Amino acid sequence: MKKEIYYIGNAHIDHTWWWRWIEGYDEVHATFRAALERMKEDQEFVFTSAVALHYQWIEDHDPKMFKEIQEKVKTGQWQIAGGWWVQCDNNIPNGESFARQGLYGQHFFKSRFGKLARTGYCVDSFGHNGQLPQILLQQEMRGWLACRPNRNLLKLPAETCVWQGVDGSKVVYSRPPTWYCTTLHDTVLNKYEVMKEYLKKYPRALLFYGIGDHGGGPTTKDIKSIRGFINSDKNIKHIWGNLDEFYDAEWEEVNELPVHKGDLQYTFRGCYTTQHKIKKLNRLCENKLYAAESISTMVLISKKNSYAKEKINEAWKEVLANQFHDVLCGTCPKDATEDSLNRYGAVIHSADGIAHFAARKLTADFDTRAPKGYERTIAVSFVNPVPRVRKIPVEIHPVPMDILRARPKIADADGNEVECQNILSKHNPSEGRLDRVLFVPEIPACGAKLYHAVNNDGLKTSSGKLTITKNVLKNRRWKISVDKKSGGIKSLYDIKNKIELVKQGERINKLLVLRDLRDTWGTNTDKFDDVIGEFKLKSMKILEQGPLRASFEIKREYKNCQTRERISLYRDFEWIDFSVEVIWAESFRMLKASFPFEMKNTRSFYEIPFASIERPTDGTEQPMQRWMEVRGRNKKKKPYRIGLVGKTTGAADVNDSEVRLTLLRSPLYGYMNGNGMVKEVDLPVNDQGLHNFEYRLFGGSRDLKLPEASDDFHIPHEIVFEGAHKGITKKTIQIVSCEPETVHVSTLKKAEEDEGIIVRLYETRGKKSEAIVKGPKGWKSIKTTLKPFEIQTFRWIKGKKVVKCNMLEIVNDK
Repeated sequence: MKKEIYYIGNAHIDHTWWWRWIEGYDEVHATFRAALERMKEDQEFVFTSAVALHYQWIEDHDPKMFKEIQEKVKTGQWQIAGGWWVQCDNNIPNGESFARQGLYGQHFFKSRFGKLARTGYCVDSFGHNGQLPQILLQQEMRGWLACRPNRNLLKLPAETCVWQGVDGSKVVYSRPPTWYCTTLHDTVLNKYEVMKEYLKKYPRALLFYGIGDHGGGPTTKDIKSIRGFINSDKNIKHIWGNLDEFYDAEWEEVNELPVHKGDLQYTFRGCYTTQHKIKKLNRLCENKLYAAESISTMVLISKKNSYAKEKINEAWKEVLANQFHDVLCGTCPKDATEDSLNRYGAVIHSADGIAHFAARKLTADFDTRAPKGYERTIAVSFVNPVPRVRKIPVEIHPVPMDILRARPKIADADGNEVECQNILSKHNPSEGRLDRVLFVPEIPACGAKLYHAVNNDGLKTSSGKLTITKNVLKNRRWKISVDKKSGGIKSLYDIKNKIELVKQGERINKLLVLRDLRDTWGTNTDKFDDVIGEFKLKSMKILEQGPLRASFEIKREYKNCQTRERISLYRDFEWIDFSVEVIWAESFRMLKASFPFEMKNTRSFYEIPFASIERPTDGTEQPMQRWMEVRGRNKKKKPYRIGLVGKTTGAADVNDSEVRLTLLRSPLYGYMNGNGMVKEVDLPVNDQGLHNFEYRLFGGSRDLKLPEASDDFHIPHEIVFEGAHKGITKKTIQIVSCEPETVHVSTLKKAEEDEGIIVRLYETRGKKSEAIVKGPKGWKSIKTTLKPFEIQTFRWIKGKKVVKCNMLEIVNDK
């Protein structure tokens, strides 16, 4: 049987990289026009292009060209691939973002071209998380194409192999033997010579050609060269295109292919921290859109009100566009970076409005008049977008009406006292005003509850086992001793397990400064470990010593950099909160928060989209989503776990028992160097100025419930202040619930094509689970069994049978 070469004419287009997106649009338009011209010149030439966003641009701004493309898709000369909105980074976005990449990308392709993309396609993305095989299969794609990590960075059992994800799902992955584009030095002729060697080992090969990165595509010269290969070498079967045919052929021999399990990592480890603001805003937008959709769906289920579907979808598409690998990884110049930051601002504004006005509709029936015993109050309702009962701390600043000139307190809808603590004003903290309130409401799953801010100095003061002295914080679970010289924690004593966690002679939450003479990507770097300094204590004081929460405020400095930090313990919660405000003024440096623990035989686990995965404890930099955990043996040689949940952290490393969260990197904007090393030059660098970080520490011998803790930390209740008016109820509202808590709902949204509700579940612990989702009267419960790390999606309609579908909301009738 003849060996086969598939000639894949393409143009990898970075629509944002060393140029702004508007120039990216121009390159898309010019490249697509050039491809259509090549088709006129050669009837066998086939062009392959992914990225639904690019097609959307052409449809919007050049409908005539778009019709030409539609005709060429029908004839087979134009091949669609990828199925996603963009070729995104494959480590930073959360699971639901990957679901939406496929949902919007594949829906666009199906509606415009009458077909779905069948091959996943991210040729230039820098690494690929181990949950992608399951995601791809649920988006009707069973092949995966990527050039990174290359052969020098990741050894595969074969260049075409079976990729098995963390849940056991399998796709065929192929890493082409040459790069995805042609250059002056990497011509079609050079590629062809590589192919002939490659075919001595493999039955078929993918030869990608066409000018790329800034677009361009196949040239007349490229096509002429390929014609020469076809005419001169009859021992090889030459095929114009087609990716789908290549993967179909590999699937016919899938049982003979070797298997690679888990992640496909790593390429550029520095990019998971570079440009902190983009990472922070991406995560914020993901969480705000979750809340906006969930609360809107709660209203839709309970009141049949309208649902802002178009606004939500457009907001999601803006987030997805910013997840393009060069944007989200922070590797663009300053002007392109600012474009992306502006896009996030528009999304936040839209999501906030959608969530809040939906919450107001949901709570409109509450009777918000002052309860018996109070003359006037301020009604405040809390709406929980998560389908799990939640009891988490909240802070509110009641409108400063005359009734609240004194310190406000909290009562429930019936006027019963609720434990609370007055805390410092955000507006005038220097005056010592305590006009905000901290308390812990218990809000039903996907539900709402009414409270009142009241002026009643007669309410009892809460009490409990929470103490603070000059440098010691203590509750029922933890005793924290802060070093008066460094500001780090010199002792973290687990009272429940009777064990000290800080490594002898060390301090945790040290703020380390590292020399980082790498390019923007961190090219050729596995570890960042060149520590050259540490922030030193400037001052420390007691900030809060109330009954529910006690806090230290610590100020530290390093050269021209300053921090304002808060370390907090709650009376009734078993976590430790760290809030760090940094003014950063260092170039070619990195900032890490260090936690050297007293543990042995450690293993580390990181959240990935819809799952978690084990990674090395050898000090190498690892991408981190919302949480990471270290498991090992404590000083008593007993099993112990320490977890960190970070709101805005994107990477971490674990070196034996030391955990280091990477907070900031300050390389040049968008600078790439072949060996990765740069000189310290006087040019603008990333991440200067003010930044805020929040992370939460957990410890114990059993499940720390980090996935639930991450939801609680990242997805707050929506708060509605309301004037006094009559209503039909003071009771709590509950719309949707999901059990057990280890099964999470990643989306609760309106279906794209009908009146149904889409519910997506995923198992978080790597264990088989029986789950049930309950709705109001008339809605049949969703009962299902999930395999370890399995994702399941359902279409839910009142009074009708629950139907399982895939991520594209397509029902499989088999």
